[in-house]
Parts: sequence; C-alpha cells; structure tokens
Amino acid sequence: MDELITLSLQGRSTARQEEELQRWRSASPLHEVHYQEVRDVWLLTAGEWAIPPGGRPPTLTELEWRARSGRSRPRSRLTGWATAAALVVGLGLGTLGSGWFASPDLDGGGVVELRTGPGELASATLPDGTVVRLAPGTVIRAESTPYQRELRVDGQVFLAVASDSTRPFRVVTDGGEARVLGTRFEVDARAGAMRLAVVEGSVAVSSAGRTVELGPGDQASSTAERRPEVAPAAEISHLLHWMGDFMAFERTPLREVAREVRNRLGLEVIITDPELAERTVSGWFSDESPEALMQVVCRAAAVTCRSDGGVLRIGP
Repeated sequence: MDELITLSLQGRSTARQEEELQRWRSASPLHEVHYQEVRDVWLLTAGEWAIPPGGRPPTLTELEWRARSGRSRPRSRLTGWATAAALVVGLGLGTLGSGWFASPDLDGGGVVELRTGPGELASATLPDGTVVRLAPGTVIRAESTPYQRELRVDGQVFLAVASDSTRPFRVVTDGGEARVLGTRFEVDARAGAMRLAVVEGSVAVSSAGRTVELGPGDQASSTAERRPEVAPAAEISHLLHWMGDFMAFERTPLREVAREVRNRLGLEVIITDPELAERTVSGWFSDESPEALMQVVCRAAAVTCRSDGGVLRIGP
C-alpha cells in the first residue's frame, strides 16, 4: 500500500488507484494513521527525478521539486522515476523504516547523469541508495554494474554512500580517485585538482601511484601528477556551508546525528540513554528547521524528543 500512497502524493496515480486508496483509508482508523505517517515523511523530504540512459541530464529547475505542507508541487515534464529519501533506523540486528519510492533499477548495469546550472543546488538519490548533494555548476555521472559502483565528478558534491560490501563505490575525478570504505564525505573536483574531506567513516584516496586512507576530520588534496597530501580538515561545518541546511545520514549513529545538528544547525541535542546513542539513522533532509528534523528522526527511531529550554532531550 505504501507504493500506492506515494503514487498519490506524487500525483501519478490513476482515478481507479485513487478510489482504491480512499477505500483503504476509510476501512480502518489504523489505515488512516499509517497514511498520515507516510504523508508526514513525504512532506519533510525532497523529491527528484533520475534520468534513464540516453536522456538529457536535468538542471535544478527540472530535477528538484519540493513536497512541503502548504506549497504546491509542480509536475515534472520528464519521464523517469521519482525517488525520495526515507528514514531507516537500525535497532540492533534489525531495522525499521520504509522506502517511499522505487528508483531506477540499474544494479545490473546502467548510467545516470545529472548536472546543476549556475546558482543551482540539487539533491538526488542514486539507484544504489547513495544520496548526493550537488553544488552549482556540477556534473556527475553514476555507473553501476553487478560488481562495482562508479561516480564521475566534475564540480563539488557531498555524498552519503549506501553500504554494499559486494560492490565497492569509486569516485573518479581529473585530480584523483577515491574508494569508499565508509559513508559520508565531500568532494571538490575542479580544474584537474581534487580535495576530499571525510565527515564520517573512511575513504581511500589515490593519485600519482599513491593511496592514503582518510578518517573523520581528515582531508586530502591531489592532482593526477601529485600524490595526495593529507591534513586535518578545517571546521567541517565551514566546508559544508555551501549545502545550506541540507543534511544526509547513512547508517549514522544517533550520537553523530546529535553532534552534527548541534555543530551545523545550532540545536543542542542530549541523548539521555547511552544505548539509544548507538542506533543508526539513514535519511536526508532539506529546508527544515532543526526541531522538525529531529522530530522525524525521533519518531522513526521510536524514541521520545522533549524540548527543554532550547535543548532537545532524547530518551526511551
């Protein structure tokens, strides 16, 4: 039923499907509660279109449209698949959460190309589940095979890479390459040079015959002729200032979510139960207040959020 709900929210359902959805919602109060929960997450996420092989890469105007309460959602004239971020919270060995859209099935092989024009920002979910934020004037080309994932970058991006131990994720630029061993990092690749800064996890950077491994807070710069030079990253929140209030998590512990919300958005978040701090969250947000973001995180994690004098406290 989630698929039908998202078709309706997206404006792509048929009249018959709308009738089926209305009957289902009326059949039980629990059905209506579930519908509203799906709709709430939809309203707190951004939608985007991915272009099938051979299609023209879209600009932001075509790529990114917002699903916000009280704001209309223009229909895209593109043909393709709509995708949106969903929260997934890891609870020990299990997970809870739902995916609201199907993305292009390119796991067996295929290419997606996206670009932004001057002054445009865009967010997209790649077919493997990786979330990417594109700075203005950026072009990316994502290629997937049964054995590996590769992203060609010309410009500046932030990535929250979906974990897949069977298919390594490789970033290729004119100034060097990176093999992703972890999750979240920023790449700035322009004029034959590359700078990469790690927010969470680890990344191996290669150029000129040398490979170095970076951890959280590290950055490396390189060119095709110069080996990677590693140094502590400047304040990460300053490096990511270009993204605005966009945030993306990929199996990120709640303690890290709380730290990033504090550093980037200025909201103090305290987790009162140490066990809760290790639960992991996957999802992405844009144009939301820190309080609204954390309310969705808490709701998905089945924890309580309580505001106390400008501080948000998370408990069982």
